[in-house]
Amino acid sequence: MNLNGTEDLRVQKTITAIYQAFEELILTTDYEKITVAELARRARINKKTFYRYHPTKDDLLAELQTSLSQDYLALTKDLVYPRDLAKSITYFFN
Repeated sequence: MNLNGTEDLRVQKTITAIYQAFEELILTTDYEKITVAELARRARINKKTFYRYHPTKDDLLAELQTSLSQDYLALTKDLVYPRDLAKSITYFFN
């Protein structure tokens, strides 16, 4: 669920907590070993709350991948290659 700013503040905080917990886990744990239970515990939510927004952790991963790639593409759409290659690399890692 991508936030658009019109959601209730509680929904925004919950979604943000899910994203942050997932990002922390994905950096330290093999994806296959990440459980919804651990994700929910780190986000300080109930597992049922997680499932309200994401049917599976695969759906969460796909949503974040889509969001991050769209953000990157928006940043790099006006770059000229190969001249702006260094900029595109910087944008990718920031």
